[in-house]
Amino acid sequence: MKNSKILIIGTILLSGLLVMGISSCRILGNKSSKTTKVTTPSVKNYQAPDVPVPANFEHRPDKSWAYVTGSVRTTSIKYIGSARTEDLMEFYSKQMTKFNWMENRSYNPNPKESSLTIGFLKNHEQCLININQKGSETHLTIELGYGK
Repeated sequence: MKNSKILIIGTILLSGLLVMGISSCRILGNKSSKTTKVTTPSVKNYQAPDVPVPANFEHRPDKSWAYVTGSVRTTSIKYIGSARTEDLMEFYSKQMTKFNWMENRSYNPNPKESSLTIGFLKNHEQCLININQKGSETHLTIELGYGK
């Protein structure tokens, strides 16, 4: 299970590095010697349209990042609100299927902390929902990237 988490994190990081590498490439123009820089859009306020967020959670764009090009998304989108971990697990288990996501697994990455991660798969994309209780606040992170 620990190797599975390392593989998932590695995949997300590798996807991010790949996207960053693509953004620094240069390609030649058709018949001229000019070069054109290929850029990848960084979208700070991106919110995935196929991943629901509970109504009482506020988006934190200053702590989020997203690289979106066509159908390729690599994101870490953060929200803060107030909800019990069990309620959020139930919310995502029910809501994600409405967007054709299939639940893959859920685990507690650090049993000493009040955190939980739920994984979903759709086509070749994976979504990790990280729920972390910090006092009266619930921190929610939605990570999207290429999956197996």
